[in-house]
Amino acid sequence: MIRGTNVTTLGRRRSVSIEVEHLESWIGSEARGRSGEKLGKIDDVYFAGPDPVAIDIRSGLGGRKHHAATLTGASVSQDGIRLAVEKDDLVSTDGGPLTSGQIAALYGQVDQLHSAQPEQLESWHEREKLR
Repeated sequence: MIRGTNVTTLGRRRSVSIEVEHLESWIGSEARGRSGEKLGKIDDVYFAGPDPVAIDIRSGLGGRKHHAATLTGASVSQDGIRLAVEKDDLVSTDGGPLTSGQIAALYGQVDQLHSAQPEQLESWHEREKLR
């Protein structure tokens, strides 16, 4: 479960929990950096066991660039997912499974990736193929 904030029409913030089953609604949503800068669209969600720990972000002309970012400190809002990192903190990927080097680069942002190997992470798209 991910906790986030949602702004009501009265301008008050309230806590929101998103069940893992609803993560598919994140695909295609806007990913923003800590300062609110648009980073791109969420293309996939990576799991370490049952917990979502990172996302794949598509950006650039035609969505050809892929980057990964952790969900540690992320919040959910009306305009997408706001990450606790900035553009310079993103890890460049090819849009496929994360490599051990990419996981190591993300490790500084999330403890759940400590000593994780690529085969220990599963993407949302991989899970859907198994259903």
